[in-house]
Amino acid sequence: MTDTALHPASALLCCAGRRRPVRVVGVAGGDDLAARLRASGLWEGAVVELIGKAPFGDPLLFALHGFRIALRRDEAARVSVVPETP
Repeated sequence: MTDTALHPASALLCCAGRRRPVRVVGVAGGDDLAARLRASGLWEGAVVELIGKAPFGDPLLFALHGFRIALRRDEAARVSVVPETP
């Protein structure tokens, strides 16, 4: 996990803007959920884009590595991201 203190400009994936690519800088925790998120492609350096939300805001739909993944808002809150620079 990369600490937010090391990346002061980082935010949480659940707060990403729609159609604004972000780069993963870390996944919080060492539990099974953190391992599943990393195994799903949310490792450091991965570029992720929010492409949709359910009507009540949960789950969130993201695009990464050429596929789509739906995450609950609390799962996406475990992923620290920074804006992707062109």
